[in-house]
Amino acid sequence: MEGTIKERLLKRFTDAREKLGPKWRERLVEAEPKFDSIEGERTMNSVSGAVSERRRCGVDRIEAVVVAMEKALTEQTVEA
Repeated sequence: MEGTIKERLLKRFTDAREKLGPKWRERLVEAEPKFDSIEGERTMNSVSGAVSERRRCGVDRIEAVVVAMEKALTEQTVEA
């Protein structure tokens, strides 16, 4: 494995975001209702911004979003 934990999480985030498509935020809220709040929106924005500016977000927030996105992808696969 290469890179820091944060770099690996951000890679997983970008992969999941690409698979979920342009409405990834809406899909994330459907899969994990805790993101349907002001704090949830801030978390999604922070993680999204961390792709270009790594210091913008902590590992715990990135992990929470990545796990929820991967859950949404799993649910999508099961439904198909």
